[in-house]
Amino acid sequence: VATLACLMLVPVILAKENWDDHDRSDRYTTRDFAYNYLASCAPNSILFTNGDNDTFPLWYLQEVEGVRTDVRVVNLSYLGADWYIQQVSRKAYDSDGVPFAMTLDQYRTGKRDFVYLVNRIDDYVDLGEAMAFLRSEDPRTKSLGNNRDRIDYIPASKFIIPIDSSHIIETGTVRPELAELIEPAIRWEITSSSIRKNEMMVLDLLDNNNWERPVYYAVTVSRDLYMNLQDYFQLQGLAYRVVPIKHTSVQGQLGSVDIDILFDNMVNKFRWGGISDPSVYLDENIKRMLINFRNNFGRLASECLVQGDTVKAKVALDRCMEVIPREAAPFDYFMIPIIEAYYRLGETELANSFLSELSDITEEDLRYFISFDRKHNALLDYDKQIRMHTMQE
Repeated sequence: VATLACLMLVPVILAKENWDDHDRSDRYTTRDFAYNYLASCAPNSILFTNGDNDTFPLWYLQEVEGVRTDVRVVNLSYLGADWYIQQVSRKAYDSDGVPFAMTLDQYRTGKRDFVYLVNRIDDYVDLGEAMAFLRSEDPRTKSLGNNRDRIDYIPASKFIIPIDSSHIIETGTVRPELAELIEPAIRWEITSSSIRKNEMMVLDLLDNNNWERPVYYAVTVSRDLYMNLQDYFQLQGLAYRVVPIKHTSVQGQLGSVDIDILFDNMVNKFRWGGISDPSVYLDENIKRMLINFRNNFGRLASECLVQGDTVKAKVALDRCMEVIPREAAPFDYFMIPIIEAYYRLGETELANSFLSELSDITEEDLRYFISFDRKHNALLDYDKQIRMHTMQE
């Protein structure tokens, strides 16, 4: 009897000790963060994603809850498969198919799986001409030198997309207030020696879309999938919109910012899944995601101050501290723009308290890191560098 009682107690003890780490009560972050991705996009958009967490929850919202079914979510990890290219080329819900120019015969498995970028032309080449060369089946476009094997290649790595500014305004790609920032052409260089099929299809879309549908990259997409287009990104929430406005990236902050759109999304539209409730369990994946939100709030406030809009800057900062309290996400490097913005607004006492807390947390982390032996300490080099950089800032 005693043995049976002990055996019965085992699952009870396991449940008691582990319940807090597995209790998802009142936590709706996955659904709400997915909503935020979709809410970041203009109507009838194409949104490039990359992983599981920025894709499947979005598909759930569209399929089950009917949220933003006008947005076509395209996972770049799948876009190298011919069956998936076919799938996204068809209409789904309220979203038309992705407007690719390439046909199934041109992207079928085994064809153009890899495309080499051969610098036969040093100048910028019109993207339309480059893609026409790639789509061609003329044998002269498939051979290099004395090599008799078929080679899929583009004879350039620098590309240009001419811009009709009036068309850009008509399609809503850029708001009229920002018309003076529109470039006469998008110019960029792909620095790798080849591209994969998924990247080829993105180029095909950019060539064939003619700015008729908004194109976005989720902020969580790996940078090696940008093909060096990031200077033409515009931050509008949890997604960057591709626009003909050039803004060189500074300190890891990509592209330009549309303050009005970003403010409306971050402050008014976004949902937060109960993260401000101290009783809701937040795992490390959720906390990592909060870094993106905090970074965006800091950038929004900084851009507002640059343009002299102190009211919006203050609202954005206060909203950040309301929805992402320190209990949900301890202060880290991405608090620095928040603190700096509060100082610039004259909120010195509040900024001082935040700075002191950030300093204490950073020092505590560094003491913890150096407590490890040399073997394990080397594994923490990146974390130590971030903390040291935080202290220097």
